[in-house]
Amino acid sequence: MTWEAWFTLAVVVGILVVLVRESLPTDIVMVGALTLLVAVGEMRHSQLLPSIAQAVGGMGNTGLITVGVLFVVVAGLVQTGAMELVAAPIIGHPKTARSALVRLLTPVTTLSAFLNNTPVVAMFMPVVEDICKRSRISPSKLYIRWPTRLHSAVSALWSARARTSLCKGC
Repeated sequence: MTWEAWFTLAVVVGILVVLVRESLPTDIVMVGALTLLVAVGEMRHSQLLPSIAQAVGGMGNTGLITVGVLFVVVAGLVQTGAMELVAAPIIGHPKTARSALVRLLTPVTTLSAFLNNTPVVAMFMPVVEDICKRSRISPSKLYIRWPTRLHSAVSALWSARARTSLCKGC
């Protein structure tokens, strides 16, 4: 292995150690590691370590920016309590895990039809935690990603059907 491979492996081990100890915030650790890799690569004129252009090249990706903006919106909804205010009448006070899942299914699948699944899950995590506390249901029973996966499967089938009907005249 080259020195760049060993150096990268050492950086990854360092990342894991810092993340496991929770001594620094995750974003600081990751940006710091990337900066270290770029700085060493530039100082040693390495072709194997990322250049500055490669390191920041993905930051302009529209998908990344969209998800980032949605996380800002989600944080606002959660911090103001608007999410719980909107979700409370829809979800109510379920007594069992099954009834809670059924009540969560409609708002989660509806929102994930228009938004990326990751912010939808982030938006409903405080709602699920509140349901679990009030109803004494284990959070593992309300694993919220399955409704968004259900939506993804239905959406894939729907788009495949739409492509088939649109292309009949092609």
